Amino acid sequence: MNKHKKQLCNILSILILISFVLFNTVEASAYMIPNHVHQRLRNAVVLYVGSSSAFVGNIETNVDATNQQVFPIIKKGRTLVPIRFISESLGADVNWNSNTSTAVITLGKNVVKLKLGSIKMNVNGKESTLDVPAETIQGRIFIPLRAMVEALGKEVFYDRGLIVISNIKNIFSASKEKEDIDQIIRQFNDSVVPKGVAEEYREKGKFLSMIGSYDNALYYFKEYIKLRPNSPHGYNDIADVYYSLEKYDEAISYYTKALEIDTGYIPAYYSLGLLLYELEYYEYSVAIYEELITVDPNYISAYLMNAEGLIALSRYEDALNVYYKLIEIDSYIEDAYEGAGFVLEKLGRVKEAKEMYDKANSMIYY
Repeated sequence: MNKHKKQLCNILSILILISFVLFNTVEASAYMIPNHVHQRLRNAVVLYVGSSSAFVGNIETNVDATNQQVFPIIKKGRTLVPIRFISESLGADVNWNSNTSTAVITLGKNVVKLKLGSIKMNVNGKESTLDVPAETIQGRIFIPLRAMVEALGKEVFYDRGLIVISNIKNIFSASKEKEDIDQIIRQFNDSVVPKGVAEEYREKGKFLSMIGSYDNALYYFKEYIKLRPNSPHGYNDIADVYYSLEKYDEAISYYTKALEIDTGYIPAYYSLGLLLYELEYYEYSVAIYEELITVDPNYISAYLMNAEGLIALSRYEDALNVYYKLIEIDSYIEDAYEGAGFVLEKLGRVKEAKEMYDKANSMIYY
């Protein structure tokens, strides 16, 4: 009896100790990072390239509450972010004028104006030039990260895909505080679950590719296909890297290999079609997207790119039919209405074009 009482006392002591530790660390480390880092980030916005999660004032949230495909991306060497999430997380107001396709962001004395599709941005009455134009991705307006943050008078820290927006210049030292930065990155990294060696190679390759370390990414992807020679994933990954490096012949070769292994492998179809389109091989691009639509009749982006290729070939009626088909599938796709409006304008059907443009403008979310 005394022995059991002693065991119970020991268990109770351990439980009390655990409770004490948890109680005293929950405020100091809202998401399992050291207290000094937590304190530094208490007024910061933290994001990670490719992740739909974010931390605002150390509270976890979603970049977009209704669309998990909205997250910071890297495009043509530039990190792009959605303006509404960044602005509102920093306490700014965002207003959208659908008639002029212009967003106005106000934070204190800072007023930022930018027009969709334009590389010009007006900050407090002074015009500046963006590295790439404001564009819609997943129905949201994206612009380059640094331009967005600096226009609002904030500072940005970037390291290996991690984005920290705050009032503090050089909030971290990438060289001296790597362990702390790694701890933050782990909050966004789902790859902590043990996987096989091949899968680990691929995960490393994907991460390195995402942050622009292409040579290292190629090494890991090629190690992956040594272990998984009959998987289309590795060949497609390698093709994507060559695409980014503008080594187009190699990219086409690896996309083709992926499709030889799996004739229904959608990512290879889409990327190969896009590459052929950018190289102005429009006939081939159209053929690829038509095949992709056969593989997956509900793949929205395939219809959009198929129509783009047809427009480039001046096959306006065919393009219009593609847009109409897409609207039948999903009547809430802004790009379908906008594309149909463009084609109708080309065909001289101005009134119908205006109706389509009006519908497209009414569907822009920011």
